[in-house]
Amino acid sequence: MSLTNELTAAIDRALTSRKAEPRYRVFKDGNLNYRACADVAMKWRQHGGRPQDQLREIAGGGSVLALNDIAAWNDGIRQCLLDDQRMLPPTVSGGDIEATDVYAFISAGAGWTAFGAHVDFEHSIILDADGAGRDVLTWPEGAQYGQRMNEAQSFFGISFDWKKYAGESTRNRIGPGEVAVIRSRQPHIFHANGPGMFLGISAEGQNGTGAGSPISQLAAGKAWAPKHDSALVEEIMTAPIPPPISISRESGIRHSSTGIHFHGNFVAISSHEHKIIESQTIGGIIASYGPGSSPAIRALTAKLVMIGAAIVPTSL
Repeated sequence: MSLTNELTAAIDRALTSRKAEPRYRVFKDGNLNYRACADVAMKWRQHGGRPQDQLREIAGGGSVLALNDIAAWNDGIRQCLLDDQRMLPPTVSGGDIEATDVYAFISAGAGWTAFGAHVDFEHSIILDADGAGRDVLTWPEGAQYGQRMNEAQSFFGISFDWKKYAGESTRNRIGPGEVAVIRSRQPHIFHANGPGMFLGISAEGQNGTGAGSPISQLAAGKAWAPKHDSALVEEIMTAPIPPPISISRESGIRHSSTGIHFHGNFVAISSHEHKIIESQTIGGIIASYGPGSSPAIRALTAKLVMIGAAIVPTSL
């Protein structure tokens, strides 16, 4: 199983979905570009070639596409992580380390991180997947790199004048199949050396000096079913024998007259769907889902899967 192939499939599914909108942004020549965001959604093609090539065709050579929650579009990504036994550095290892986001960056050409040098408050594990590779510049924790405040959560911690401090940084070059780890609170910036893409994992956990743990630990025990996979939603809606579904965590599900909320995710519902939820529990809706269930029950089930409130067992 190839991470490059599974990541490409996830990107294709996300950007061609007609069932749910991915969390993505397109930067062009260092700026967030709304026209490029719209063009990517309109013109992306499944099996249209390497993501970096499609991005260049649609938005131009100075474009960068960032996609959050990418593992939700293809469970093959999780399997690739489970199979990856490369060891993480001790500084980001520990029994409590847990992935909080799995994201992808696609570069249509060479260029620096569009949003400047900055600090993240989670560890960042970067798995270069395809293309020309990239340089990762890091500074020691607490260093000044042109920012106003090192402890800032957002804009005060960003620097676009970091080149003045580049001589004080450490440069690490990675290519396809290689890994870079950026510790929590470590200032950094990327330079893509040409077209390519990488998978990023934001992780929280022990920042100590114990023994390293493998990348597979980040995916172990996680129900990363393909929540937003349009093919899965279509199967839920139309299959004579639909796939089994289970509740992810019913206590975290909230609903209003307009939609369902689950741990920051939201999906809109119709007034008829709202009446169904009002008349029975979410667990009851899933229990009544099956070959003979009504279109409304199937639609609600599909929406619960789309936001991760219900899952397809990953053992299937």
